[in-house]
Amino acid sequence: CVLCRRAEADTDTCGDKREKLGLCAHVFCLVTVGLPVEAPRLPLMGLLGSSQHCCVCGQRGATVMCCDDNCGKWFHLPCAKEDGCVTQYVNPY
Repeated sequence: CVLCRRAEADTDTCGDKREKLGLCAHVFCLVTVGLPVEAPRLPLMGLLGSSQHCCVCGQRGATVMCCDDNCGKWFHLPCAKEDGCVTQYVNPY
């Protein structure tokens, strides 16, 4: 996944992978950055997700931000689950 940078991840956590122009992203990783599942701009996802570092693994591509305004921590979706974070989805996701 160009966002969480994991080749294999729990589909219950990250969803299935979508591929476009040779790049892959998990469905739930896409929706955490506000993109439609069809991902017409999937080639740009590597750039969008690459600026934030995950506070769990330290790698770039974190797309989930802590909801506490004073926190400022970012996570990859699978890292958040592994670290015991509680993720909450709000409609339409």
